[in-house]
Amino acid sequence: MSERKIILTAVDNHGKEYPYETTPQQLLEQIARLREENATQRLTIDVALKEVAAQTESKNTAYKERNALVCALSKIFPSHLMEHSKDDASWDDNWRTIVCIEAPLVGQLTWHIHKDELPMFERHLAWLAYNNWDGHTTEEKYRRLASIPYFEVLPATYRTFKITGIDAADGGKNGI
Repeated sequence: MSERKIILTAVDNHGKEYPYETTPQQLLEQIARLREENATQRLTIDVALKEVAAQTESKNTAYKERNALVCALSKIFPSHLMEHSKDDASWDDNWRTIVCIEAPLVGQLTWHIHKDELPMFERHLAWLAYNNWDGHTTEEKYRRLASIPYFEVLPATYRTFKITGIDAADGGKNGI
């Protein structure tokens, strides 16, 4: 006795139909194989989503650390907040806030910050009514940042301190 045949119709991504014959056993095997492939794909997707989440968290941590340093600089040098033009559709609205630092002797330094980071800057910086960006590139900004000269703003007594018993003023020559 021959095994019973089933006629199925497969449909491709473009809606084209393809009728084919199969047996109940072949159909069950195909369903089992598809379930296994689906489970493997779901596992792959889950792993990828976890990796994306970890990388996003790492990126966000790096931005928070950078913003803490930018905030400190904005307390040292004349600084203000300004807004990136709303006409520029390439920028996400969450990243339109700009911290602008006018570093003496080297020029303007600017960083876009996420709107969630704004409170740490609004406590001490005012908003400029217009955008006064000088056109510097990211590379130029970091060249300027690296060229900030050493400023002696603290009395000598504040520059001499001990860390874990090592006298920083003598370069640790006398030990602990």
